[in-house]
Amino acid sequence: MVQMMYLVISILSMVSMIEAFLVPKSIVSRNQVKILYKPHEDGDDESRGLLKLKTRAPAAGFNLQKALRDGEDKKETGMNTELIKALFLNQIIILILGVGISLGTVLWHEGFDALMSPWTVFQWGSSEFDAIALSGNPIILGTISAIPALLFSNLIESSDRREFANINFSTIIMVLTLFGRRSSPPTEFIPEEFREKKVITTKAYEVLGTSIALSAVTGICEETVFRLLLPSLLIRYMGLNTILSLVVQSALFGIGHTQPGSPIKENAIIIALQGINGLWFGAIFLAFGLPTSMTAHAVFDFIVFYKTWSDANAQIEYADQMYSKPLPPELEKAVREALAEAPSNNLNPRIISFVRRLFFTFDFDKNKTLSLSEVRKGLSYQALQRKSAPPPQEQIDALFNQVIASRAKYSNAHFSKSQEDRLDLSDFIRLISLSTQQSRLAAGARSV
Repeated sequence: MVQMMYLVISILSMVSMIEAFLVPKSIVSRNQVKILYKPHEDGDDESRGLLKLKTRAPAAGFNLQKALRDGEDKKETGMNTELIKALFLNQIIILILGVGISLGTVLWHEGFDALMSPWTVFQWGSSEFDAIALSGNPIILGTISAIPALLFSNLIESSDRREFANINFSTIIMVLTLFGRRSSPPTEFIPEEFREKKVITTKAYEVLGTSIALSAVTGICEETVFRLLLPSLLIRYMGLNTILSLVVQSALFGIGHTQPGSPIKENAIIIALQGINGLWFGAIFLAFGLPTSMTAHAVFDFIVFYKTWSDANAQIEYADQMYSKPLPPELEKAVREALAEAPSNNLNPRIISFVRRLFFTFDFDKNKTLSLSEVRKGLSYQALQRKSAPPPQEQIDALFNQVIASRAKYSNAHFSKSQEDRLDLSDFIRLISLSTQQSRLAAGARSV
């Protein structure tokens, strides 16, 4: 019993230390700098600063002032090199801690003799899984094995459920914070005092190389600890069978990816999603061996890193471009009608500026209209930006249908068949105005 408690305490200590080292506090504090981007809030100049890094708002992923200041020092990359170095170091620490605790556990139970042949200690599942263990090229097998995990990740990414949307925003902010933007923002988005200075951006080949290196190191370190060492100890010293040890390592893998300070519900979803990944990588380990699971993990992380960075930058560039363009005359007329009927305190110039940019930021299919799914994501993001609770999803859906139903009396009444269930910019302004009005009425009712 004492030995089992020792092992459990060792495992939990390792996980908590992994969490503690995930992002050093000095790195976080240096990156919690307010960013003067496009003003959109009511209030004094303080409202012009978008949310700090730790709030996960995607707009904070590119630190404009830092990039401009670094330009004076002739820095030639927009990547956050300090944070990237910290992540590399963290993975090495995870590996050292995992190996150290594992060897210490073996030494505690079996003495020095067992350490003379550690690979006979750190193996599991072979007797039960010989029938499905396959040989082959681990690079090819690992790449193919990563596909189901990537498909599952894409399914979560495309979901408009609020919980998943918030996690996707977290991924975007992480990637943009690491790698920066690949193009400069429009001049009007740059504070006047910085417009004569160079904005440092990031080249695609820099992100490509860094993503490959970071993903490879992560795959090697995490697979060694979670797929090789941890289940071996659980089976050898705690008497767990292969299936149960697979489940336990996946649960700890999920816990190791939680974010301190995030809501409990969001962390619970992260544990579940990462736990599923842990189960899948564990199954790959059992079927094909450690090199294959390392490859699958690395391929998965690389595609998440690079694709997220590329897609986020493409969407930001599209939003910048569309925001800067004049509206077509017919749409401009419809927008003026929408603004004229909105209460003046619902849509002031700053909010209008933000709403227009928000509209194009969430126009993922780039057809200048928003689907219901895109509107749900956009309003979830708006709530994160304003540090407020988003409207209930049922309310968003009802407002969406209300705006479409009332469209016939406005200048934008003519829509093609494929756009009948989508909102243009004037519709979206009406929806935001109605949502703001309902939120204020609800807040007033609660205060009575």
